[in-house]
Amino acid sequence: MRMEDFEELDHTADIAVRIRGTTFAELLQNAAQGMMALITGRMATGSATEIRRLEVSASGRDEILRELLSEILYLVATQRVIATEFMVEEIGEQCVSAVFRTFPMTEALAHDATEIKAVTWHGLRVDHDESGYVAEVVFDT
Repeated sequence: MRMEDFEELDHTADIAVRIRGTTFAELLQNAAQGMMALITGRMATGSATEIRRLEVSASGRDEILRELLSEILYLVATQRVIATEFMVEEIGEQCVSAVFRTFPMTEALAHDATEIKAVTWHGLRVDHDESGYVAEVVFDT
């Protein structure tokens, strides 16, 4: 992920971001990696202990983005893992299948982590033009 593919926007209370990708799959990968960077304060690296697969279905691209990020966030919160190395394997109009690696959240990462409570619907949008995809997402913190 290039730095210009994920940027934090000014927001009064929560965290708002803009994500870019030349393809929708790349946009999803950049969104997942960026969200993890927000949580950990940096691009987290570690010794991946498990490869996981995630499939989500929704009625449109904005819903797919929200569902994918929400599922990853749920995994992070309930299993105390860091997700990394995202790769979209299959993508359709109403579904996506992705794989990623996880490693345990250390006490040091947990101590410095930013808690994201939810991926909101507020301002959520995914747009497409000749240069690719751009999305805006607000995270409830």
